[in-house]
Amino acid sequence: MSHTNEKPGGWEDVRDAQVDAAVDAHDLEALRRFSAMPGGFGSRLARRRAWLELLHVDRLRSEPSSPEVTRFATPETDAETVVYTPHRDEGQVLLDTRRAFVTYPRDLSSDAKTEMQEDLTALICAVLQRHPKLSYFQGFHDIAAVLYLTLLTNVPRPREGATAQDRGEWDTLVRATEVVALCRTRDGMSKDLGPMMGMLKLLRRVLAVADPGLYRISSSISPVPTLPFFALSWILTLFSHDVDTLAPVQRIFDYLIARNPISAIYLAVAKRQMLKLAADLGPEVRLDPSLLHPLFQRLPPLYADTPEEPKPPPGFHDPKKDGKSKFDEPNPYTPIPLSGIFQLADRLLAKYPYNGPQVRAYEVLGPGSVVQTYDREIGESESTDEKGEVDEKGTLKGWTLADAEACVDKDVVLPGGDELDDDEPVAWPDKLGGLARSRRIVTTVTIGVVLLGIGAALYRSTGRYRLAAWWATFASRDVSWARAYVEQYVPTLGDL
Repeated sequence: MSHTNEKPGGWEDVRDAQVDAAVDAHDLEALRRFSAMPGGFGSRLARRRAWLELLHVDRLRSEPSSPEVTRFATPETDAETVVYTPHRDEGQVLLDTRRAFVTYPRDLSSDAKTEMQEDLTALICAVLQRHPKLSYFQGFHDIAAVLYLTLLTNVPRPREGATAQDRGEWDTLVRATEVVALCRTRDGMSKDLGPMMGMLKLLRRVLAVADPGLYRISSSISPVPTLPFFALSWILTLFSHDVDTLAPVQRIFDYLIARNPISAIYLAVAKRQMLKLAADLGPEVRLDPSLLHPLFQRLPPLYADTPEEPKPPPGFHDPKKDGKSKFDEPNPYTPIPLSGIFQLADRLLAKYPYNGPQVRAYEVLGPGSVVQTYDREIGESESTDEKGEVDEKGTLKGWTLADAEACVDKDVVLPGGDELDDDEPVAWPDKLGGLARSRRIVTTVTIGVVLLGIGAALYRSTGRYRLAAWWATFASRDVSWARAYVEQYVPTLGDL
């Protein structure tokens, strides 16, 4: 499959020119604006340039900290060849990539899909081998698949007769995936779940102040009453695991790559449609809140709106129409244009900043978290003023991928930052219908996976032990319900 015949037109010509100008000027604020607008970064070519700029792929120093390698020179040349030691998680990578490219791209031949899965395995293993401190999580292959489909002109990559452009694009893809792993998803690639539990605490705090009604409902159905597990898959995989078409995921990546990694929790905070649907279920929901689980297991249809097509067409994302949905039943939610979600999430972040008095990330995340190191990364890339400098080659000074790798599993969460809050359990609202009709300002952001998301996104070859170990940190509390939850669900997560 090739993108070489793509030709922008209409609004894309205008947006591409704007994006190219912002990239040339290293204008982060302009790129952020475009990422949240209808159409995002425009064509695939403009999107590729924007992503590489935002990830600093061409300017970020890449010396790995201390990979285990074998170096040798071939008889035909004096050039040095480096062979990396296999990573401990490569078996799980292979299991995951064999399930890749199921819902998109569509109409793939069996041979093409197999070759693309092989490419994805090689891509992920290349990153892990270069940075052995990283721990792979199930769901990272979904992130890598989006990068693969966006940054390469030809997929699968040519097995014979590869051009210099093909080889250069592959090297760039590996580099971009390295940066994403080390500077965007690093906290999730720790040895345990502590950093993700810290992120869920912050998400819970944003949810509590932004939409108290939905906060009460989500607390009542969560296996951990004070942690919104329904969003775990989203923030860990940058939503790539839970969307079954490519265009919306690319637009979500436009938005997230242009911002601090904390922005993922602001996308996952609330979804007002769920309140109305919950009310429609009737009073039995108040007696058995678990009936709401099916609602939390679905994302609404996400529409990649453009300036020319701002609203979803009739019958958008109807599984009966296209037969390609991973779900058998119609989606109960109204389709949502993505630009509206992004703009609301930006307003939410401005109103409740992560280090502000309501969210207080400074109580949870340590200096090694991607959230805290992001400002250092972009601060040294913006200009040659006091924020940071580039050398004569245009390479960033003071921040390298080795610096990022040194933060893996080091001071990511502050002591106690991954523990449950001690808040009283939240009571189920007496009048759900009145709650649904409330005129509070809430965000129309996405709803997703509750328990299935935990397993699908987090299971590793040793994931069950890591999850159980995390629960063990609460041994001083009454956690009989938590142990029962682990015993019931964890042994089956690897089959999801």
